[in-house]
Amino acid sequence: MRCKGVVTADKGTGAFLRFFAILVTADTFAARSLATPVAAILGLCIDLGAAHEPRRQRLLDRYGAFSVDCREVFAKRGLGMMKKIGSYPELADPQLQPRYSGIPTFFRLPHSVRLDEVDIGLVGVPFDGGVTNRPGARHGPRDIRNQSSLIRKINQATGVAPFDLVRVADLGDAWIERPFELQGALAEITAFFATVHAAGVTPLSVGGDHSISLPILRAIARDRPLGMVHVDAHCDTGDDYLGSRFHHGASFRRAVEEGLVDPKRVVQIGIRGSLNAADMWQFSYESGMRVVSIEEFHDKGWRWAAVEARKVIGGGSTYLSFDVDSLDPVYAPGTGTPEPGGLTTLEAQRLIRDLGGLDFVGADLVEVSPPFDTGGITSMTAATILFELLCVLAQARAQKPMSRG
Repeated sequence: MRCKGVVTADKGTGAFLRFFAILVTADTFAARSLATPVAAILGLCIDLGAAHEPRRQRLLDRYGAFSVDCREVFAKRGLGMMKKIGSYPELADPQLQPRYSGIPTFFRLPHSVRLDEVDIGLVGVPFDGGVTNRPGARHGPRDIRNQSSLIRKINQATGVAPFDLVRVADLGDAWIERPFELQGALAEITAFFATVHAAGVTPLSVGGDHSISLPILRAIARDRPLGMVHVDAHCDTGDDYLGSRFHHGASFRRAVEEGLVDPKRVVQIGIRGSLNAADMWQFSYESGMRVVSIEEFHDKGWRWAAVEARKVIGGGSTYLSFDVDSLDPVYAPGTGTPEPGGLTTLEAQRLIRDLGGLDFVGADLVEVSPPFDTGGITSMTAATILFELLCVLAQARAQKPMSRG
């Protein structure tokens, strides 16, 4: 409900409207300066919400002539200015407007806080308090929103049109009130996604560093462990580092220990890079995860990797986590822990596409660090991968009964 209690009586609102009429018709600098903020307050006062509908309608009926009479004055004073669609009615759809225009949201989607009107919610998680080296991933969601304006509505390769299959919206950011206290920050993320999950919304999250996956899983996997497709240069199953067990290199060890993922239904694809200890990722192997090194991926190919992933995952509910450092740095230099010798963008796209039909209940894309980027290439690539993730989530969501609520 908006502005509850602001308007207490029709009489008071009438006086307020008369005051506003004086402002917009006066020709003084002071009046012009006051008119715009007063107009904003007036709009809130009249838009009282459903709970005040009878009084709201009386106000609109009583003062409807006022708005008609003042329309010309509004235009002269620059009040209430909005772009009107003229020649091309289809441009009423923000996703069809010029891609350099508008306020950035993921894929130029509507920003919404109405969870009952959403099937898949895109959420930014601007947090990088779990990084062990290069920071900056907190800026990832904003840059990826901007670059995602390049994405259109239909996946040309698969024919999937996610915005037609299900209701998709940008739910804003799960921003952190206490970012300097790591475990408290993770708890805030969990609380945000618990609300999203309770509303029946499938989350597609954009980090942020890879530590955000753990609190998201705490929210959506608390009732049963999930399978997981994890595309990354690193297994992220380490342990204590510099006094913390909750950094971005330990998320999935903690998730297994907390019963959030079933390690025997986890496949990790693209693992590579030098190590400080030979057994750094030993937990992955000992717990039963299927680890696909970059060498095995390269030798057998993306199509084989997709088949292997399906074999490991089976038919149960599954989470998909994509770390942008799985890609070779020539495609994604803007990341905290780059590892040369990675996947190409096309290999990643085709791998994800071939996972369509699995029962995905959530996904994330993490570790884009714009301060280390070059010309926005990493954020642009990330937006492209994000669209592929959205397509397979939309396929999964559309297969569920009553997905459109």
